[in-house]
Amino acid sequence: MATILNLSDLVNKANGKEEAKKELRKQYKMEAAKLHPDKGGNEAEMAKLNEEYQTKEALLNLDDELMQAVEKIMNLDGINIEICGTWIWVSGDTRANKDTLKEAGFRWAKKKMMWYYRKAEDAHYHRGKGATMAHIREKYGSEELKQGGTRALLSA
Repeated sequence: MATILNLSDLVNKANGKEEAKKELRKQYKMEAAKLHPDKGGNEAEMAKLNEEYQTKEALLNLDDELMQAVEKIMNLDGINIEICGTWIWVSGDTRANKDTLKEAGFRWAKKKMMWYYRKAEDAHYHRGKGATMAHIREKYGSEELKQGGTRALLSA
């Protein structure tokens, strides 16, 4: 199956994110015309294309810095990637990917047993008890971009 362009390439070739979204949609339609089961393709490949399109479309809605951080780790196996507000949270089998996560700018949250990424201006320094992930999800919402080895888009 052919893949849709890398998001960084897509944004660089287009004039901003709105043009990138249009180009992404155009590429998706071209690939969908080839892979659709009604056109001789198979359902599994079409499902993969749909997942890829939905994930990349959601990433285009993120801030550039967050989009780049997610792109660096999107292909790691066994991890879950979740967006809560303006923070990226990573869980799952992260031990094998520890060095890659560090290189991508992620930090370890010991109490939550998860990795996170946030922009410097989004840092909040609290004294005392930290918020639980349930509280964070409730307050800021949650969107899962990747679950385990597969991409998923679940809005909470």
